[in-house]
Amino acid sequence: GTPFIYMELYRVTPTGYAGLFALNVVGMAVVSLLNTRYIGRFGRDGMIRILTSVLLIAAIVLAINGLTDIAGLWGLVVPLLFYVGSLGGLAANCIAGTLEFFPRTAGTASSVFGVLQFGLGSVGGAFASLLNDGSALPMTLVILGLAMLSFTAFRVLAGRPTTSRTPTIQQ
Repeated sequence: GTPFIYMELYRVTPTGYAGLFALNVVGMAVVSLLNTRYIGRFGRDGMIRILTSVLLIAAIVLAINGLTDIAGLWGLVVPLLFYVGSLGGLAANCIAGTLEFFPRTAGTASSVFGVLQFGLGSVGGAFASLLNDGSALPMTLVILGLAMLSFTAFRVLAGRPTTSRTPTIQQ
């Protein structure tokens, strides 16, 4: 939804849009590096817990701006930077966690994970399109809904946090 919102609603040039898109890629790279640095300290589940929290907070801020447009373009760009950036660390940790349960069929498990990941993204995109009212609100609400789903699903599936701070990934 960002090409329409940035370029049509906020009159960002195509070159400016490319720069804002690149900013999200840099955010993913930074979070991936931070994930590598801190996974030993917090463990895989701890990092997922932190990153889903960041994801949800960013989505809430994004939805507030979608409702009010209080911060204009930057009220979308900054929370999306944190939201998309978090996805870089989440993807790595979630795939690792998924593969841990399917060591003999890792390729299939990874494929199913990818299908679910892109499938949910497609469903989210479809919902945002169906709800399109010419504003950023539908996109921000869909992002909020998906963030809430991620946040809740992890907490339900992972249960209570452990006191261990070591990674649970098996070699």
